[in-house]
Amino acid sequence: MGAGGYMAGQLYVANSLMFNGVGIIAAGPYFCAWRNLTVAKSDCTMTPSKIDVEKLVDITYALSETEQIDNTEFMNDGKVFLLAGKHDRNVNPGVVKKAEDYFNYFVDKEDIKAVYDVEAAHAFPTDRYGQKCGAGISNVENCGYNTAFELLQHIYTNLEVTQYVYFWVLILNSTVKLYA
Repeated sequence: MGAGGYMAGQLYVANSLMFNGVGIIAAGPYFCAWRNLTVAKSDCTMTPSKIDVEKLVDITYALSETEQIDNTEFMNDGKVFLLAGKHDRNVNPGVVKKAEDYFNYFVDKEDIKAVYDVEAAHAFPTDRYGQKCGAGISNVENCGYNTAFELLQHIYTNLEVTQYVYFWVLILNSTVKLYA
């Protein structure tokens, strides 16, 4: 969420050859802050109207053409999962929408799953664990939505809830608990 979501997005765009996709929770588009802490803490969290997606896309192409990041074509085959909690007071859901707009330049629309209807605050929504959904007092909230499974299901498709998949969902949820 937030910083972690931004880290995931930056890592995916810069190294897209290495990944099948990315899961981004409560974060905006690649290079949003322009290496500026003030912009990171304001525009890239609370003021989506100040995020110029087309300019960020141009920067991405320029960085790709000069081989500072992977070729943008590698994102064509990837999947993107985005989630914004309806009650997030730390990252405006409109900022996540800007990430969706950004990825639409590089990834087919059917390969982008954007979730905006979970009642969460700035938290990792689960279906079994955490504080009350939308309370905003924990990094993990029980919202009746299994983010870990939905994210993995979108990226890897056709997953069945087997012991193996459930194991990875538990790992992802446990990791969130550990750092909450």
